[in-house]
Amino acid sequence: MAKNLDTATSFISMLCADGSLPAYEKYCTQGAIYWVAGFGNVQEQLAYLTKLAADNYEDGGLSMEIIGTTEQDDRVAIETVSNGQLRNGLTYNNSYHFLFVFDGDKIAVVKEYCDTKLVSDIWGPIIATQGGH
Repeated sequence: MAKNLDTATSFISMLCADGSLPAYEKYCTQGAIYWVAGFGNVQEQLAYLTKLAADNYEDGGLSMEIIGTTEQDDRVAIETVSNGQLRNGLTYNNSYHFLFVFDGDKIAVVKEYCDTKLVSDIWGPIIATQGGH
């Protein structure tokens, strides 16, 4: 079962380094659900979200410090704190809880919980000026 934890932490590392789409494509089953609190299923928007992050984070992008993990059966829960400097001068720090549900050795469901008001406050104006989805 530790392999699931390794896969989930690798997903988060790749999400920070390369974006959500590459992480999804590498670690998730075909047709996996990627659900974000306040936004619903976003798997069809991952290319856009990856580009949005790449266009707006300073060099170094987003980092996430893992502060806790839990495994049970086919589930892995990970708590993180993010940190990222945006090109508009703002700093993005949010707390996250990820729930990963596995199908074999691949992720079938990602559920991402965070402070959605902070997401709206920081990213809403950026999306509005850059023609968001």
